[in-house]
Amino acid sequence: MVSDEIVERIPKPSPEVQSLIDKVPMTRLILYYREMHSGINKEWKSWAYNMMEAGYQQPSVIQLAGEDLTMNPFEFEALVESVFKELKIECLQDVGKYQYALWVAHQVVDGIISAEEGIALLTRAAIETGYHEAFMRYYYLKDDADLLRIHQPACFGDGTMREDNIEEWMTLYFKKLIEANL
Repeated sequence: MVSDEIVERIPKPSPEVQSLIDKVPMTRLILYYREMHSGINKEWKSWAYNMMEAGYQQPSVIQLAGEDLTMNPFEFEALVESVFKELKIECLQDVGKYQYALWVAHQVVDGIISAEEGIALLTRAAIETGYHEAFMRYYYLKDDADLLRIHQPACFGDGTMREDNIEEWMTLYFKKLIEANL
């Protein structure tokens, strides 16, 4: 139902980053937050707890887990840099953006959010990143779904998304995205 040709092949992260993702999958979200310079939130703290449970006992990880959500943004940015330095993790520019798309795909496939919520998150990311190429595919797929809902022809996809199968089609797309990027 979803053509393999429209499923994106995402650039692979470094082996060190992939190892960390394998141990703590939420790292995909955190890489995106780091690239976007997001402030401290419950996801950062949850990630720090997950890291500690996975055996990462670096002082900065422990500190992050215990920080208050009202932490000064400048101090938080410095702490994040300490965490990544202590973990010896270096990420090329944009790795977090592509990994975020995979994180959202996993959220959809695992039933945590609907496929349309996933597309909405990635469409919002497109806007927040100034329409970065990592998110444009999802922006166009949302456009296709919106057009189909008002009985207009879709422009971007492979022609198999229809008004009566949008959620199912998007879910299958996310499944194929994960499979294509194992």
